[in-house]
Amino acid sequence: MFKKKNIQPKNVWKPSIHLKDPTGYAGWNQAVKTGNILFIAGQVGIDSQGRIVEGLRNQIKQAYENMKAILKEAGATFDNVVYIMGFYVSPIDETWPIHRDVQQKYIKRNEPALTCCQILRLAKPEFLVEIEAIAVLDK
Repeated sequence: MFKKKNIQPKNVWKPSIHLKDPTGYAGWNQAVKTGNILFIAGQVGIDSQGRIVEGLRNQIKQAYENMKAILKEAGATFDNVVYIMGFYVSPIDETWPIHRDVQQKYIKRNEPALTCCQILRLAKPEFLVEIEAIAVLDK
């Protein structure tokens, strides 16, 4: 059986803050490490206080800040990220240039594989974007 380690940095919102079932159990972690692979759950524009930030650019930036904290907790950086998936509620033609502009501030080299999709909605109507990632860790 494989081993896994749940990653939940103190400075990233806890899944139980939003989107919980009546029992109070959120049902997921911000990231899971197994072997040298780190799976980062979809990050949205929620700051460490549990507040949803306003505006598409700010939500993308917050998602990347959350990923940065998760990567740091796992002993990694954006250089370890090999795959990113972006989900947008706005047309990709409008959203992708903003996502790309923000992403370039976090990922300066070794660009990962990337998939983007336009979807009908995310888990809350206030969410404009959700970004998930996979990273390969050095150890």
